[in-house]
Amino acid sequence: MKGFAIAPACAVAAAAFLTAFASATSLSAAEPPVAEEPPVTKEPPVVKEQPAGDDVASEYARLNRELSAAAPKRGASSEEIAKFVALLKEKLGGFATKRAGTKEAFDAALGLGAVLANMEDPDAKKWLQHAEKNTPANADGQAVLALHAMLARTLASGGDIEGARKSAEKVGKMMPEAAGEISKEVESAYRLRVGGTPFDIEEKDIDGKLFSLARLKGKVVLVDFWATWCPPCREEMPNVKKIYGDFHEKGFEIVGVSLDKEEEKLRAYVKENGISWPQISDFKGWNNKTVQAFNVRSIPFMLVVDRKGIIRYRNVRGEELRQAVARLIAEE
Repeated sequence: MKGFAIAPACAVAAAAFLTAFASATSLSAAEPPVAEEPPVTKEPPVVKEQPAGDDVASEYARLNRELSAAAPKRGASSEEIAKFVALLKEKLGGFATKRAGTKEAFDAALGLGAVLANMEDPDAKKWLQHAEKNTPANADGQAVLALHAMLARTLASGGDIEGARKSAEKVGKMMPEAAGEISKEVESAYRLRVGGTPFDIEEKDIDGKLFSLARLKGKVVLVDFWATWCPPCREEMPNVKKIYGDFHEKGFEIVGVSLDKEEEKLRAYVKENGISWPQISDFKGWNNKTVQAFNVRSIPFMLVVDRKGIIRYRNVRGEELRQAVARLIAEE
C-alpha cells in the first residue's frame, strides 16, 4: 500500500452523476487515488436500519439517472456548476433525509458531502455528519473510512479541532497505518483555517528567482493555487488581473502556485494574458512541495492573507474577492 489513500470524492458514491460532475470540474483530481488494499473495518457505527427494498434501490437508481442527465459538461461555467450544486442539495439531500438508515441514503449523503467539502461549501459538514449519524450496518468499509477522513478535514478547516481529532481517531482505528498522516492533515487544515497562518513558501518561480511568502509580510497577499487546464481558474483570471491592477500600488501582491506539468503551456498562458505576478511551479502537478504542504485537494484554491500574515479569507472569487482585498487594504 502506498501510504494513506482514501477514495476520491467522486468515487465514494458510485452514482454516475457524481463521476460526470467531477469530470466537469476540477474535482476529479481533488483526492488521492483509491487505496490498493481495502481497509479492515473495525466496529463501524451502527444505527437501526430501515428495510432497503426494491423501492429504495429503484428510487435511488432513478435519481442517479436524473442527476446524471443534468450534470454540467466539462468546461462548464461557475454559474452552471452552482446551479447543479443547488440541484444536488435539493435532490440528494431530500433523498438522504427521507430514506435515512438505508445504504442508498448513506451513499447519497456521503456523495453530496464529498462534493461540497471539495468546494468548501458550508453545507458539507451537515451532510457528512448526517451520513455519520445514519451509517447503516451494511455500509462499505472503504466508504466509512472515507467519511471519517473527509469529516476530519472539514471540521479542522472550519475551526473545530477537537471534533476533527475525534474523526481522525476513527480513521486510525480502522486503518492504523493511516493514523499519522490523517493527524498531520488535520493539523494542517486547522492551521490554514480563517484566522490561522499560512505555511511559508520558499520556492523558485518559473524564471528561476527564489520566492519567499514571509518577505511579503506587511502586504495583503493572495495565494492562488491554479492551473491552465482548470476551467474555473481560467474563468476567474480576468477578475484577478483587474483586482491586481487596481490594488497593487496600494500594497496588494499575488503569488500563483501552478499545478501545470507542461512548462511551455504555462509560460505561453502567462505571456498571452499579461500575468505579471510570480508563478511558482516545478511542473510536478499535485506533487509540488508547496501544493503538498498546503494540502491542496482541489483547485482553484485561494487564500487571502492580511498585512499581519493572518489568513482572513478562503476561496473567495468574483466580487467577493474584490471586496475582501479592498477591506484588508483599508485596514491600518
